[in-house]
Amino acid sequence: MDDDEFEALLGAVPTLGDAKHLHSGMASEITPDAVDWRHSNLMTRVRDQGDCAAGWAFATADAASASFAKEHGQLLTFSAQELIDCTHTRKFKNNACDGGSVMNVLEHWYMKRHYMTQDENYEYTGEKGTCDFDGRNTTGIYVQDYVRLQPDSIHQMKNWVSQQPLTVAMNASHLGFRAYSRGIFDPEHCDTTANHFALLVGYGTDKYEGDYWIVKNSWGEDWGEDGFAKIAIKDGAGVCGIQKEVIGIRAKCENEAFCGDIHFWSEDDEETEE
Repeated sequence: MDDDEFEALLGAVPTLGDAKHLHSGMASEITPDAVDWRHSNLMTRVRDQGDCAAGWAFATADAASASFAKEHGQLLTFSAQELIDCTHTRKFKNNACDGGSVMNVLEHWYMKRHYMTQDENYEYTGEKGTCDFDGRNTTGIYVQDYVRLQPDSIHQMKNWVSQQPLTVAMNASHLGFRAYSRGIFDPEHCDTTANHFALLVGYGTDKYEGDYWIVKNSWGEDWGEDGFAKIAIKDGAGVCGIQKEVIGIRAKCENEAFCGDIHFWSEDDEETEE
């Protein structure tokens, strides 16, 4: 892969505003010494975004999958292609395969106003298409709440990811990250301007190299450690800015086939939450 092909994998757009909808109950009062969701029932398979800069869509979909599995005990893989096709609008400000933002999907409630579709019913094509949302072919699952964590807070990130995976924004242009295969990624210098999104799935400590985050990428299983990476934990914005924009999602189910919680969303619900 040459430099131009690699850069095609990357893309982020400015985040719109700050999260207004918070759910403090998602956090834990206890922070464990280590957390690793990689082999849990919250983890969907590692997917490959190809040459479409859609890390933001995969991170969002995977975070919603993990939240739903944590809440209801059933793991579903949600469609990243739906987010690529259906949030490429003036309202959401995402640019499909030219980059996007997790917060832009959430801030204007696309994933609350539209039930999420499973990947098998809205398959990934690796290119921008026309929005093909079909309310008759969805799950009845939506994002009820989300929170944007305090920037640069290692303690808060550990506290929240101990409950479920979170989305993170980072700069993934570093050649060392591109070629990463194993170990702890800890470059001497790395830009902190976000151009990629991934899923934070845990943290740990290596007795020789120190503390690290565990991140699920969307570059296929051949990249990194079967699609995952360990990234050093450093103060401040963190390695490549990984601690600057961290988001937690809470999914809710309104489909009896999955959870038996039948209460269909209406405009009145949103007015109550404001």
